[in-house]
Formats: sequence, C-alpha cells, structure tokens
Amino acid sequence: MTVNDPVSPDAAADAGRFCPACGYDLRGIDSDRCPECGLALNVAAGFTIPWSHRKEMGRLKAFWRTVRLASVQPKRLAMAVAEPVEYAAAQRFRWVVIALASLPPIVFFLVVVWCKGGTGFLSVVGSDLRSFLPWLGNPLRELAVIWSAGATLVPVLPIGMVAMFYLATGAAGYWFRPAHMSVARQNRAVAISRYACAPLAWLPLPVALAAAVVALTVSGYLDYHPAPRDWMILIALACVILAVGWRTALVLLARTTHCGPGRLVAAGIGLPLSWLLSAVIGLGVVPFAVGFIWIVIDSFR
Repeated sequence: MTVNDPVSPDAAADAGRFCPACGYDLRGIDSDRCPECGLALNVAAGFTIPWSHRKEMGRLKAFWRTVRLASVQPKRLAMAVAEPVEYAAAQRFRWVVIALASLPPIVFFLVVVWCKGGTGFLSVVGSDLRSFLPWLGNPLRELAVIWSAGATLVPVLPIGMVAMFYLATGAAGYWFRPAHMSVARQNRAVAISRYACAPLAWLPLPVALAAAVVALTVSGYLDYHPAPRDWMILIALACVILAVGWRTALVLLARTTHCGPGRLVAAGIGLPLSWLLSAVIGLGVVPFAVGFIWIVIDSFR
C-alpha cells in the first residue's frame, strides 16, 4: 500500500452519503436539502462518473466522456463524492491514461532512433553530445557517461517514460487526505483524485503530430522542414494540456475535500514540482540506474 492508496474504512461508513457542496454527513437525513449548506440534494443526484458505467455504455465512450468531463467540467465530476467511488475502477482509468500518454513519446523516441540510425545521439562520448563534455566538471562528466550507458539501451527510456507518467498521475492523491475528513470521505476523495489525470489523454495529439512531421520529413514524403516556431506551437499546446490537468486537480481537491486556501496553494505549487520530479526520476534516475548496473556487469567481462 502506498501513501495514496485508500484506507479500509468501516463498510457502513463508506456506504453513507455526503453533501457534495460542504461534506456534511447525510445519513438519516430525510430532507431534500442539506441541513448544513442548503444544497438541493436532487440537484446533486445522478452525477456519477461515466467510467463507472463503462459496461453499459461501452469502454471507449465511457472513457472519453470521463476525459471530457474532467477536462471541461471538473466541478461536476467532483459531485460524485456524494456517493461511494470505486477505487479499483479509478485506478484502471488511470492506467488507460498512462498508456495513452506514454505511447506517443515512445513512438516519437523510436522514430528519432530510426532516423538517427541508432541511439548513438544519446551517448556523451558520441558525436552529437561530445561538444557538451568540456562544459562539465569531472564528477558531472562521469555521471553523464553512466546516464548515457543506460539511455542508449533502446528499451530504457520508454520504460522511464511509463514510470514518469505513473508517478505524475498519482502525485495529486497526496493532497486529498486532509486530517479533518473521515476515512470514508478521504477514500472517496483519493479515488476521485485518480481522475485528475484525465486531461493527459489529450497529450498524444501534439506528440503524435511531432512524430509524424519528423518521420515524413526524414523519409522524404514531406517537403517541409519545421521551423523553431512550429515546435514552439506544439510545446505550447502540450503546456496548455498540462495547465488543464493542473486546474482539474485543484478543482477536484477543493470540491471533494473542502480544504482551506493553504492546502490549495501548497498543492498548486507542489503539483508542477512533483511532475518535474517525476520527469527527473523517469528520464534521469531510471537510465542512470540501468547504466550503472550495465557498467558494473560489463566490468566483469
């Protein structure tokens, strides 16, 4: 169990209802309005997560409805906290997003490897990166050599990309456990936090476009050479997608936990930093660790 996994609560408590606007426990309440905040409870009824009905409506349709809901209407998605939320289903949704977000960068990397005729461009002792070595001190140079020993093994960076998205998509859940909430409400909030990664499902669009442009240009099928401005447009589009994901996570956090501004500010700052750390681990630490092991094994030959 990780820090973001749900804690097993009392089954009766987990089956209760909570006001989606203020979190008030509605067990035993017969009124059609929340006695704490006055929300009309019939307004909150029926706001279930489409992914929860994937068997009835079809997995593809349920998935993209959930992605659209999380990207455009995260407040409505947060209304699902009023009823029990299946954590396992949320985890499966997260893995689908990880697969969708990871595949295009992996394909892009393989396209570049094919265009370059191998992974030699990632080696610090190769022609492409040799010019950077004089700018590095001896300790950093040695670390760079170890990193490139792992990065030049074709499967390593793709594995690192999957690790990066796995860590990044789970980072939001850390903030969805305020101490003032009951275990049942915490578990529902953590389950809903898994849907905060939904906007990343749009990330394949700019990455796939970039990979297609590179492949068609190098193969000669496209008489076009991308200018720096063109790449900046694709990068800006990817940043917009990340910004939507950041907003979705914060809206879900505010609506499912009713936390104070301090936690929201901390999450707003901490989320991008956690994404950056995920990239460092996936694209830096993973190749470095594999390179270190590879060099140790090679030294015994």
